[in-house]
Order: sequence, then C-alpha cells, then structure tokens
Amino acid sequence: MYKNKSNNTAYLQLVSCLKSSGITFHLNQQTASTFRKYIHSKNHQTKNFKFLTGSFGIPKKSLTAKNKPLKSTTITPSLQKAYPLQNTLLDNSELSFNVGEDAYFVKSDALGIADGIGSWSQKLAADSALFSKRLLYNSHSEISRFDDIEDDLFTRYTEATPVEVLSNAFNTTLVNMAQLGLSGSSTVCLALLRNDELRVANLGDSGLTIIRDGDMVFHTDEQQHSFNYPYQLSTMKNSDNVNDAQVFRIKVKKGDLIILGSDGVYDNLFDEDIIDVTNQFLLSKSQNTITSSEQHINNKVLIKNLEYKIDLNVLSKALAKRAYKVSIDSECTETPFQLRAVHEGLYYHGGKADDITVVSAIVVDLEDSPNRR
Repeated sequence: MYKNKSNNTAYLQLVSCLKSSGITFHLNQQTASTFRKYIHSKNHQTKNFKFLTGSFGIPKKSLTAKNKPLKSTTITPSLQKAYPLQNTLLDNSELSFNVGEDAYFVKSDALGIADGIGSWSQKLAADSALFSKRLLYNSHSEISRFDDIEDDLFTRYTEATPVEVLSNAFNTTLVNMAQLGLSGSSTVCLALLRNDELRVANLGDSGLTIIRDGDMVFHTDEQQHSFNYPYQLSTMKNSDNVNDAQVFRIKVKKGDLIILGSDGVYDNLFDEDIIDVTNQFLLSKSQNTITSSEQHINNKVLIKNLEYKIDLNVLSKALAKRAYKVSIDSECTETPFQLRAVHEGLYYHGGKADDITVVSAIVVDLEDSPNRR
C-alpha cells in the first residue's frame, strides 16, 4: 500500500490527463522536480533537500593521486579502467566510474559506492571491476526511473528504497556478466535522499558516515563472514542476498556532510581521523571570511555560509590522500585493519594497501538549486 495515497492519486490523475490528450510530452528532471514539489506543497512539515557532491579516488596500483577536478554539483570521472574490447558495450557508461576495482556514482538525490573483490583478479574469466561498475550503473539507472514521468515508478518517488533499487540492479548485473561469461563480486553501499530522510542499504565493508556540526552522528558497521571476508554480492550461487544488507533511515539536516568510502578508507582511517580532516578542511575555507576572534566558529554556521563555496572534490581528495598516506606506511603502528587483525590473533603491521574511493556530499535546500541529476 502506498504511504501517500492522496499524493499518488494526484500524480496519476495529472499524468493520465496529459497522456490522454494524445500529445507526446517529456518533462526534464527540473520540471519533474517542480511538478513533484507542487503535489507535496501542502505537507509543510517535510523539508526537501538535495546533495551537492564531490569525489576522488586513488587506485591501489597508482603511484600518484589523479582526478579531473569538476564542480561539486557534477559527477567526477575518476581514473577509469580500460577493459577488453568484448566489454566495451557494458563499460561505456558515464553513470558510474571505476577507481581500480572500486566503483561509485553520484546524483543529486542518491549516492553509491562499491568495492569489487580483488581475489577474482587471480582467476580467468573474472572481472570484479566490471561487476562493481555495472552494479552501480544499473543502480543509477533504476533510481533514474523515479525521475521519468513516463515510468510507473515516477508516482512512487517518495517510496523508493535502496534495497528495492539494489535488488533490481543486482539481477540486471547478473545478466550482464552472464552475457560476457564473466564472474565477479562486490560489496556495496547505496543511499537515497527522500525529502529529509536518508535511506541507506550497506552490504559488506564499504561504509557511510554523517557529520553534523563537527561531530559524527552516524556510521555504518561493516559486515564480515570472517576476518577480511566481507558480505558481498556475487555471480556465484553462494552469493549473499541483497536482503542481508543493513538498512537505515536517518533524518538529515541542512548542512550535514555525508561521506561514503570504500574499505580502503575505513581500513586505514579511524572515525576521529575523518572528523579531523573534515573539520580542518572547513576551517581552512573560512580563514578569509572570519576574524581571529572567531576562530572557533561553530561548524553549523560555517557550513551555512560556505555550502556553495566548498569544493567537495577537494574534501574528497583530502580524505583519500590521508587514507593513502596511511596505506603505504609500513611503520604505522595502529590502523582499524591492524586492530581487527590483532583481535583475530593475527600479526599485522602497517597500513592496508587497497583502492581508495571517497564520495562527499552536503545536504542543501532543494529550492536553492532545483535541478536533479
């Protein structure tokens, strides 16, 4: 049963009226967004938000961090892997991007990150990088259906769940990989923003963090079958199920910072490291706008004043480079991964080399910039 029956009825009546006119029509995303906001205009207690986004990635095999710096409102293509010719038809998308075997996508109302399992690289007819990219490409495509007024899912925009999206995307990905005769697997973290609610599905050891007023107010927990064996979606029959994912619904506020990271981030950085990098970045951006007597400015005020000046690609880069620095430090005596290894009775010293991908987003008013990607 629909949660907003009256709203859905209004959607259907308007869409039906337009279609019955016999006129071919198409609403772009901005118009569709305005249409939807009009339908919900009587709900004064619901705040409509969107994301400003940025991203940065450092592949495990890369000696230097590289990326194309774009505006934080746009998708940032990171270091894409060149696949064999047979994969070209499934790899020419600009909806999702690879960082080594990691993958990610961003929309103004959704974020996704996936970590292709590296052990497949030792096997023939396997490609976890392609698997993770297709999983997020298909997730992006599923989410975009809610923006298409000619799709039945348009009327269910507010009801969308990451588990439903991920389930359909996973099934399509299995078909894609079977067409190529390839195997692969990946962890995944998917987040949808609906009004003032962030809906999260997390499977495995990628993760999501929310920072508000300089403090971490939410962080997903990793899911492991055993040490360094995360839950994962796979082409194999023993794959974990989408329904095994942790599911969360979190109320967000304007100015909240959302950080998605692959395990290359969370294996090398503690929560306090992430907070430290984020707060230092925000404070550095404020130096030209505050006096010395205001150095301890509240982050809530700071973000409000800077939200459209912050380059979230730069913040993502700062977090990725901090994780990368730890990952290549053989003398590092304490990391999250090292502590977990010791807990399992294993000896491990130094950082953990891995693909490192960061997606950053700030929650802003939808009305301030109504375009949805």
